[in-house]
Amino acid sequence: MDGDWQERNFRLYFKYLAGEPSAPVNSLASCRSFVAFNDLLYCASPGIVAIGGESVETNGEGSHRDYRAIRGIVPALRDFAETGRWPDPTNDAWAREPGTAHAADLPFAATKLRALAQK
Repeated sequence: MDGDWQERNFRLYFKYLAGEPSAPVNSLASCRSFVAFNDLLYCASPGIVAIGGESVETNGEGSHRDYRAIRGIVPALRDFAETGRWPDPTNDAWAREPGTAHAADLPFAATKLRALAQK
């Protein structure tokens, strides 16, 4: 299927809603922990930071798969997933010191996100 992973996911879900296949690729219940994790990231964030051009790379020029990404974000996320270490501001210009959040903060994620967007 053409397009990026998000587009493919939406197309598959729309097919499911139309009756083909018999089950969605991901159920809402199976996404709950992913959404909660992202909500906790927003709750822990001390603020939204503008990322300078020196920290951005563009890949796939001239194709429909062009994208811009933060330089070094993939290895940083892989390291975070494997070790729990937050990206280090001394190694990556775009990184910031982490905040903290707990499960009790989840009901306030939308309020926190709105506040971050207004800063």
